[in-house]
Amino acid sequence: MKTNILLPIASLTILSLIFSCKNTSLKEPSNGKLLWAENVQSSLSLETDTIWDQSDLTNAANKFDRKKLISSITKAVLAGKIKAYRNFPNEELSPVDVEHILVKWDSTAQIEDPKNPGKFISAPIKNEITSWNIPFIRFTEKIELDTLDYSVSKKVSLVSLYVYKCTETGAPIGAIKIFDVKLN
Repeated sequence: MKTNILLPIASLTILSLIFSCKNTSLKEPSNGKLLWAENVQSSLSLETDTIWDQSDLTNAANKFDRKKLISSITKAVLAGKIKAYRNFPNEELSPVDVEHILVKWDSTAQIEDPKNPGKFISAPIKNEITSWNIPFIRFTEKIELDTLDYSVSKKVSLVSLYVYKCTETGAPIGAIKIFDVKLN
């Protein structure tokens, strides 16, 4: 008796799948671009002590000018031409906020006064994030296939910069994101 009830339900399910699949054929886009993926994340390691194969790392590091990328991004953010976010898209950072992230002063540092031995004076220390402090960069990309000439294009929409998180002794224990940059 149970099989008599289940058989019509199963056949209706199969028929609905056939008709729904019939209408989902792949149509050629009108502009020739077929979206393969959106918001795909890829990371580029800039350090040699990673899980990357050494030949891959050397190839990527030699062909990637991180100083140019980091300086062009920070200049554009500080000039207000592109926007930076603490955690995209939630918290937008002003150029002043980004400047405070990139350059910090430790005003608690002291040294012994050379004119008065035994007495200590304030000696602020400047901590600056440069391109050499950034161990890896994460890109958020959109990948499209051009169906007219069958070429693949990638467009980066977001760049995330990371620095090492260190212990009090300076030993790295991981990486933290300093900010995201939204590209047009």
